[in-house]
Amino acid sequence: MKAPAAGRAAFMSEPTYSIAYLLLAHQSPQQVLRLVNRLDGDGVYFFLHIDAKVDQQPFEQLFQNRSNVNFIEARENCIWGDYSITRATFKLAEAAGNALPHGVAVLLSGQDYPLYPSEKIHHYFEQRQRQLFIDCLPISENWKGQQLKVRTRYYRYTTGNGRNDYLTLGPNMRALSKWLRGQIPTSFLKLLFKKRHSPVPLYGGSNWWALPLSVLREMGAFYDAHQKRLDAYFEYTHCSDEIFFQSLLMAILPLTDGYAIVPSVQYANWERKNVPLPVTFELQDLQWLQQLPASKLFARKFDMLQSAALLDALDARIAADRPA
Repeated sequence: MKAPAAGRAAFMSEPTYSIAYLLLAHQSPQQVLRLVNRLDGDGVYFFLHIDAKVDQQPFEQLFQNRSNVNFIEARENCIWGDYSITRATFKLAEAAGNALPHGVAVLLSGQDYPLYPSEKIHHYFEQRQRQLFIDCLPISENWKGQQLKVRTRYYRYTTGNGRNDYLTLGPNMRALSKWLRGQIPTSFLKLLFKKRHSPVPLYGGSNWWALPLSVLREMGAFYDAHQKRLDAYFEYTHCSDEIFFQSLLMAILPLTDGYAIVPSVQYANWERKNVPLPVTFELQDLQWLQQLPASKLFARKFDMLQSAALLDALDARIAADRPA
């Protein structure tokens, strides 16, 4: 899971507190451009992972004159719930950690958007350098019953590129039936009869976080030292991106004495009824977003067309809120 060097010049000489935005994107280059434009500022850098299934050139063309925008070259074919998303995120984190000595890395999707001006976001993080913005609880407190079993006892087998193209299986007759029908290989069937043992205590939470670059480097060193065992476990873990980073963080926490774990700075709505989740926000959600706690700096998700009026309204609010 080694990441390549940053796509352009290294910034190790950067003396100031920096924000590294780690962007996972798979569509809508113009929407990603709008996000980058809204977040750009002094001491701000962007590291982009574009899903290997899509053409990266339209994204590169939009940022060809931006020296603070870097693309990950060894791209992953990102599939929902698959270890590929964890690998892509790790590559972004490692690229930022290699490039910038001091600051925070903020993981966002291409469908996130800020709720405050870039300057205020920068000040917010700079004033809270000893905080770890990540939802992180013991895994048994995040998921119960079958959901917990799927993540800890079963093996995930990805069958295609679609969101629902996967199986979660244990050593049972269902797995044998899948094998007899040719839906899983013999090698995977044999794997199912090995009891799963995590190499680290498991923690989980939202896959969107903001962590100091120094802490990410410690996590990367821990991963390097235990790569074989970590890959062997998390490669077959369903939605590993909601567990991997929390578990690595807690494994190295004794090395990061003095830090406090606080909730994520990103808001998403997973509660609304009768709509696809998370909610794609529209103009009628503006008042709701304006009433969020000040600790929620970003929201997702937005669509360039469906959310167009809302994005314009947020831009107007951000412009009015910008420091004089």
